[in-house]
Amino acid sequence: MDWGESGFRLINFEGAPSKGERFAFRFELPLTSEDIFEFETWAEVMEISERGLTAQYLNIDDVLANHIHEVLRVLSILDPTVPSGTAITYDCYALLLISKTRL
Repeated sequence: MDWGESGFRLINFEGAPSKGERFAFRFELPLTSEDIFEFETWAEVMEISERGLTAQYLNIDDVLANHIHEVLRVLSILDPTVPSGTAITYDCYALLLISKTRL
């Protein structure tokens, strides 16, 4: 899973929604053993290809957008191999729960 300030990309996602489809999801990322970064919102599928499903966040308010930015900034400091301002890849750490509720 790659994720950033505007959306995410999933590889090998079975039962993926179609391009243009909107869906609710919950994002959970354990930062420490006691601290979890999490949020719920809607996303729209922008692309489905051999690279995976790419979705853009919908209805992100300024507070959440700033929080996502700060989490990505801190993670890029903790992992110097990650260039600042880019998406972060967490194949086994992030948990994305996609709701069965779709628009």
